[in-house]
This record gives sequence, C-alpha cells and structure tokens, in this order.
Amino acid sequence: MDENGLIIFEIGGNDILDAIQKGLKEKNFEGAKNIIDLAISGINISLEKVMSKGACVLYTTVSDIRLLPLIQGGELNEYGEVTEFSSFINKNEKEMEFINCICDYFYNKIMNTIDLLKNKYKDKIEVFDLYKNFGSLVDEYSKLYRKTFNREVNTLNNYGVDKLIYDNKNKIYTNHNTTIKKIENVNLDDFFYIDNVHPTRYVHQFMGIKIFNKICELWLNGKDQIKEELNIIRN
Repeated sequence: MDENGLIIFEIGGNDILDAIQKGLKEKNFEGAKNIIDLAISGINISLEKVMSKGACVLYTTVSDIRLLPLIQGGELNEYGEVTEFSSFINKNEKEMEFINCICDYFYNKIMNTIDLLKNKYKDKIEVFDLYKNFGSLVDEYSKLYRKTFNREVNTLNNYGVDKLIYDNKNKIYTNHNTTIKKIENVNLDDFFYIDNVHPTRYVHQFMGIKIFNKICELWLNGKDQIKEELNIIRN
C-alpha cells in the first residue's frame, strides 16, 4: 500500500447475513439494524484512516446477497440436499421482503457514508458498485465462461461447505472447505460459488480485472487497462 492508490474490498456479506438471521429469528428489524450500523461505523473509521494519509480509494460495495444460493433456494449441505433455511427463505414472501429491506438499508447507509467522504476528500474516493450491478456481472461472467471453456457455470448451487468446529460450545470458523458428496467428481470451476458466500477462482479473476480497469479509468486516464477475458490458470 502507498499514497498513490488503494483498493478496499468491503467485506460486508457476512454482516448482512448475520443481520438477516438475527432479524428473522427475533422477527425484529432493530437487532438486524444494529449489526449493520456497527459494520458501517467500522468501515467509515477504516476509510477515514487511510484517506487522511492521502490514499485514493476505490470502494467496492458488497455484492447483492439475494443472488447467493442461500437466498435463491439452492444452497446445498454436504450431502447435496438443499438446506432447510434456504428452502424456507425462498418460499416465503414475507421473509424475502425483510431481506430486501436489510440489503437496501445496508446499501443506502454505506452510500451515504461514501457521499460524506467524497465531500471531505475531493476526488479521492470512488465507488465500484458491485451491489447494483451484480446481476449483470454474473450474466457477463457466465457468457465469458461459456465462451472460454465451452461449459455452463452453475450460479444456483454451492460446490462445497465450510465446516464448523465447536470448542466448549463456541463456534470456531475454519477455512477448510468440504466438497459436497454428490458433486465430488464435478469440476470446481464450473461453479460460481465455492461455498456459501465465496466465489470460485475464475470469478475472482474476472472481478479483479474489472476493478483494475476501473482504477485505470479513474486515475490513469485509461492507460494500462487490460483485456476483459479469462486467462487459463495452470494448476
């Protein structure tokens, strides 16, 4: 990191999911709102710190979690069965309305925060709006993947699940991903999501190119932009 540029990836997906689960469980918007308000406060503090040092920031909004397998009704457990929570959410209009409210609340709060920072730090912060454009980016990636590999990409289901370890009744999250048993012989790259929330490697490559080119457009007068194509990753 230097004073000439900085990319910040907004890791807010888990905050929104936590807010949704808390809100649905308590049937109350306030608990969910509190989780989001705390997340926004932390993001604002982080942005203030780096921008006060002179860095330029391209802020990437969180992706639209309504396109996650969980919300679409396609989240699989390790045995290849749709999870009860995913099935429940997808079939209940009232719960979907609540999820829409949570997602919009998060987005509007963070955009208001960014607008205030734009007024304070002129020409130093811009937005890569992953949230508003996520659906079209998923479609664009799917077409590019088909063109590159002549295969379809699965955007509905997850390839694997993250295991949870319990220590004295406390959850300990690990990065260990377990392949879903029914798809053990399926190509991982043919999935958009490697687990419940994280995209697979070619999706990361695709989004990385998009973000890099946006930086070039904003601060380098369009110089050094690279072709938006998938480059084969050698194992």
